[in-house]
Amino acid sequence: MKLLTYLLLFISFAIANTDIYIDISQEKVFVGDKVQVTIATKSSEVLNIEFPTLDVDNEDITLSTTSSNDSLMVLSLQFWRPGNHNFPSIKIRALHKDSLLNYIYSDPIEFNILDRDGDTQGELRESKINKEMSLPLTINQLILILIIFMALIAAYVFFKKKENQTLAKNAMHNIDFFNIAVNDLDELVLPTEMGSIKLEEFYISLSNILKRYLQAKFFFSATKMTTDEILDYLKIKEVTTDGLEDLLEEADLCKFAQKKYGVTTLLEAKKSVKSLLINFESVAF
Repeated sequence: MKLLTYLLLFISFAIANTDIYIDISQEKVFVGDKVQVTIATKSSEVLNIEFPTLDVDNEDITLSTTSSNDSLMVLSLQFWRPGNHNFPSIKIRALHKDSLLNYIYSDPIEFNILDRDGDTQGELRESKINKEMSLPLTINQLILILIIFMALIAAYVFFKKKENQTLAKNAMHNIDFFNIAVNDLDELVLPTEMGSIKLEEFYISLSNILKRYLQAKFFFSATKMTTDEILDYLKIKEVTTDGLEDLLEEADLCKFAQKKYGVTTLLEAKKSVKSLLINFESVAF
């Protein structure tokens, strides 16, 4: 390589007074070295110059266009094999001031690539550590990436929600609502006084134990429903309600009619609730 700075290679075949200058960044080039080649044009007769976009990557050479405008183009080259390499002519589009469209061509360039140490050469060829990487992204590509990213987030949220629902459902199946209701019933103590307020509190607690069990067993809002609504729902589901209606009506009378009860009646009420719990637990639903 004989030239370091701008060298006049030739005059265009089609347009007179159009000069092409080429600058090569270094004289000695070894395998793996990055070489910058600048191709510039100068003409008073040319209105516009368009350079081609060059991009090549193979076992022999890595070539990319670093920058380009209406007067020059900068190329980045790396050679991966020693020996002589002929860089071909570049076809440049030139728009003349008289609106004529012509093409001018640069001369080919011959590179003599020097060999390196054997181990170093193998590493360079394998890794291409000096290669300049580029990722040209268009607006459409960025929008597509954003859509894919949002879709992945939505899918993650959806499946995470389904997983949580499954875990919650499995957790519900693992809870022994029958034993919980029986324990609550056993821990429900009789009122120390037989006043209307104490009796009302007792029957509210008694009916709530039963309603909570029905809600967990048969999957309906028993705690928010009236006695008639509970009975109607269970009848629709073909669940036997023997004894349930009497117990809930008795609890309603205690709350609203302020009836008086003795200890024996309260014990019988607890016993009736336990029997109902056992009967409902045997129902396959």
